[in-house]
Amino acid sequence: MSCSNGSGTSEDLFWKLDALQTFIRDLHWPEEEFGKHLESRLKLMSSDMIESCIKRTRGAFEARLQKSSRATDLRVPQSICTMFNVMVDAKAQSAKLCAMELGQERQYHSQIDNLIEETVKEMITLLVAKKPGMDVADGYVTFVRHSQDMLRDKVNEEVYIERLFDQWYTSTMNLLGTWLTDRMDLQLHVYQLKILIRIVKKKYRDFRLQGVPDSTLNSKMYDTVRNRLTLEEATASVREGGMQGISMRDSEEEDDN
Repeated sequence: MSCSNGSGTSEDLFWKLDALQTFIRDLHWPEEEFGKHLESRLKLMSSDMIESCIKRTRGAFEARLQKSSRATDLRVPQSICTMFNVMVDAKAQSAKLCAMELGQERQYHSQIDNLIEETVKEMITLLVAKKPGMDVADGYVTFVRHSQDMLRDKVNEEVYIERLFDQWYTSTMNLLGTWLTDRMDLQLHVYQLKILIRIVKKKYRDFRLQGVPDSTLNSKMYDTVRNRLTLEEATASVREGGMQGISMRDSEEEDDN
């Protein structure tokens, strides 16, 4: 079950932990030391339960990706977005449920924050690595655009979206750059060249529209890919008698096709 801030299960957990802490706090224990001790134990319990929730979500995220198609018709399921939102909600709730103005208890909150940060990094890496086949350029472009729209619409934390898109773009350019470098002594088939040019142009444009900064878009690896494809295009134009209008020349310009 998905909810605005995560899953029904996670929201129920956070609500119950908050209700329990509020109930105990409202009892106003006459023995101050005992009251503080009880509050500390509840904070620790909350920390342990939120940590378990984060780890279960991380495991479910990977399992869900493994079941997903690897073809170009892959669509990011809403459940993937929900799991990102569980992390967003866990971070917000841990500030209230796990933190106290005491050294050890404050550490509970810090540990949860670190765990969430590392888990989000892993989830982003797993999603970026979930690459479809690239045999058909249009299918791949459609996959990217649909996934971008789904993530932007369903994930609540803009910072996570920005990091994901930044890493996604960089990862793809690195993959293309490595693939081309491994074939430095080989001339690309005109079919390969047309597909790669279309993918690179569309990816550059789409990720720019999603707010990926120019410093990331115009990376050294992008320059390497662009220069190689431009050179291959010039060679193919002479050898094949033209590229039927497909060109790298307008890679940085708007293209609505």
